[in-house]
Amino acid sequence: TNVVKSRPVSGPPPGRNRAPSPDEIVACVPWLAQQLQLIRPRFVVTLGRIALEHFLPGRKITEVHGRPQAVDGVTVLPLYHPAMALYRRDWTAILKRDFRTIARLARKEPQRGRRIPQSRT
Repeated sequence: TNVVKSRPVSGPPPGRNRAPSPDEIVACVPWLAQQLQLIRPRFVVTLGRIALEHFLPGRKITEVHGRPQAVDGVTVLPLYHPAMALYRRDWTAILKRDFRTIARLARKEPQRGRRIPQSRT
């Protein structure tokens, strides 16, 4: 799922993708919290800056990329957004390695998470 539940755009329709505003993020946080409460994931994979900032505020992707982090008793795996491979073909190998990391983490995690990561925003 996404932190923001709609596609933020700028310009005339169909518009160009843009980063969500702080107000758009705040408006969607309750929906994300409800989804996490219902699903109770074993781990959460953050893809890109917006998701990383939600779960690990103040952290930089270059510092935590690919390293599982404990957040409120749930494992959070920060990764680059897959769209980066569209712009940087040389990053395709990183993307493949990231998805292998997700598979390893999925095999390793024995049970569903108990605590749900709380909003940091």
